Amino acid sequence: MKNLPLQVRGARENNLQNLDIDLPRGGIIVLTGPSGSGKSSLAIDTLHAEGQRRLIEALGAGRSYRLRRPAVSLITGLPPTVGVLQHATRSSRSTVGTLTETGPLLRTLAAHDGVCHCPVCDKPLPALPAEHITARLAALPQGTRLTLLAPVRQRDLAPARILDEIHLQGFARVRIDGELCRLDEAPALTGDTRPTIEVVIDRIKVTPDKRARIFEAVQTALAAGDGRLMALTTPDAPLLQMADHPYCFDHDCTLPRLTPRRLSAGSAEGTCETCSGSGCDTCDSTGLSDTALGVRLGGRPLRDWLVSPLSDVQAWLTALETQAGAAALRAELSRRLDVLLGLKLGHLPLSRRAPALSTGEHGRARLAGQTGHALSGVMFVIDEPSAGLHPAELPALSVYLRSLRDAGNTVLVVDHHPAILAAADHHLRFGPGAGPAGGRLLYSGPPEPVKADAMPTTTGKTPSRSVIKLVGARGKNLRGLTFVAPKGKWTAVSGVSGSGKTALISETLAPAVAQHLGQKGSPLPFDKLTGVSKLRRLLQLDRAPLGRSWRSCTATAVGVWTSVRNLLSSTRASKIRGFGPERFSFNRAGGRCEACLGAGRRRLDLDYLPDAVVTCEVCEGRRFDGATLSVEYRGASVHDILQMSINEARQHFANQPRILRTLTALSDVGLGYLPLGQTADTFSGGEAQRVRLAGELARSGPSTALGDTLVVLDEPAAALHPDDVGPIRDALRRLVSRGATLVTVASAPALLRAADHLVILGPGAGPDGGDIVEQGAPTQAG
Repeated sequence: MKNLPLQVRGARENNLQNLDIDLPRGGIIVLTGPSGSGKSSLAIDTLHAEGQRRLIEALGAGRSYRLRRPAVSLITGLPPTVGVLQHATRSSRSTVGTLTETGPLLRTLAAHDGVCHCPVCDKPLPALPAEHITARLAALPQGTRLTLLAPVRQRDLAPARILDEIHLQGFARVRIDGELCRLDEAPALTGDTRPTIEVVIDRIKVTPDKRARIFEAVQTALAAGDGRLMALTTPDAPLLQMADHPYCFDHDCTLPRLTPRRLSAGSAEGTCETCSGSGCDTCDSTGLSDTALGVRLGGRPLRDWLVSPLSDVQAWLTALETQAGAAALRAELSRRLDVLLGLKLGHLPLSRRAPALSTGEHGRARLAGQTGHALSGVMFVIDEPSAGLHPAELPALSVYLRSLRDAGNTVLVVDHHPAILAAADHHLRFGPGAGPAGGRLLYSGPPEPVKADAMPTTTGKTPSRSVIKLVGARGKNLRGLTFVAPKGKWTAVSGVSGSGKTALISETLAPAVAQHLGQKGSPLPFDKLTGVSKLRRLLQLDRAPLGRSWRSCTATAVGVWTSVRNLLSSTRASKIRGFGPERFSFNRAGGRCEACLGAGRRRLDLDYLPDAVVTCEVCEGRRFDGATLSVEYRGASVHDILQMSINEARQHFANQPRILRTLTALSDVGLGYLPLGQTADTFSGGEAQRVRLAGELARSGPSTALGDTLVVLDEPAAALHPDDVGPIRDALRRLVSRGATLVTVASAPALLRAADHLVILGPGAGPDGGDIVEQGAPTQAG
């Protein structure tokens, strides 16, 4: 089967030009080309979509709906597909543990092998099932005379009444305040006394043939003693006290039984009462209750397992002695940790929140989570795995991609970096341009040699002109460093993932400036911020999703849809029918398709499988009703306009200055290929960030001075083809030319060289990072 090629005939999805392609199975296939050239249309919208459709229909999960087929004539030799795509959202409750699926494994292992401790005396409170208690008692020296007792809980009943109940249950002997006696010979107990009472369950001489009797007596004692029992051996031996749940006999303290839900921040049983599972400071950002965090695994509190680096967790796991039945669980957790360490993520803790991860860290964590199942015979479709990575981190990524291939899988990668291309077995290059100018296969064959772009170094000189200065930044792994950014210039910050870039810029500098401006901000610890007295505005353009609603799209995100609706409502056809601008709104009844509420598609709940998306069967994806679709502006209906790319729309609305200015700004940052109707939930992080940048450029206008503005961007060139870096670089230079102070976290050498001031953090990640190792004007040398 490995030699059977993957054959694609007549691929026409999006801008693909009726492509016929034969791809080898069992290798690494890298697709390159400018943004909008068609590579994602083939990899994601055709091959991955068809693989999902076939799986869903094979399982019978989609029989009630017509699942959309990609626009392709024939696909043969298609393996089951697993996608690692760029437009995944970062939930505030998601952590490294949930992204990589190591958190649930650790939780289950801790529930199986973990031990609770008394909150008063800190004594371990193991929960022992009847089988374990039996084994412990049967292992006592042969001939030991064993008396099994069931403690009786003190209740509001009089002691004499308690003894009556014990008698009615069929027991004949008790132990009162340490003295054994028959029930009918028990001393008189007044109503004011509260003696300690235990029921005598059985008296057994330990011999090899008595194990079954011991087990029966243990079960009876646990039932009578609310899960607790005591065992007397010799008069001089200490009393043995055991329970099938966490219980302290000295302080009558009962803790909940350990289950995975008790150790989960997503369940009511395990969540932190202060932050309700969202992670504030009382729970070390874990979201767990104090009881859960106090559970010890291998002698260490669960808190340590969650907040310590993954490299430490793997070392502790290697030394951990597990009980019977947990060996396979421990082995799977260890294997997944090996994957994360191989991808150079050993500096991260399991409790690190997804929004606090850098672009490169988040991408690799998701890659490990979605490909780390030890699968074979599948096709992994991976979108831009090198996004946000420093060149020093790419060899480890290449090694991991090869390991997926060597396990018997096909690895289809959309990426541009020369290091990833060098790891490929086959190369597909699309182009020559974007949208209608793309969609063609320019090359198919062995990887073409590509020279890597050298990283610039610095002059080592700190700027002496007017600067914004952040002193004593020490949050996370930052080591009390002092960061300076020249005013009215472009400062670029680089370094490996985990070196402290995000902590310094996004989590310290930006929120500190926001606080100075009277806005909401919670910066990490620092000592002093100077040089910001004349700042009046902070513009932080991040990679967060623009929205999750299917009714949010490119046109609504940049604010041109209102103008388009006004134009449509001003046509003669609209005036005759009495249609106002609201008729062309996705969010109001009257013109939109009510079957899909203007989304053009519907979500199909597949129970245990991921939800599938199907085209609305009423409007067939057009979003509006027939009467609304009959209205046209310059020969284009509302559906036709939404189908236009930004570059096509620029020509269509050439006589509309307000719309044209925004569309031009989008084109200037390299987004001319995006359709106006592309839903915001499908934008990559880089596309969402560039849409925000274009919106700002359009709002402020080319002549507006920005000397009072600090602009902060995180990885603006992540996942971009080298041909696409130029437009974003030029757009950023235009901001600086208008007086803005620009600070970017970046990995692309072309952006680093274009900056006025370069700061390199490191030298390593996590505890090995957090220092400024170089700074000054960027040089051209590698």
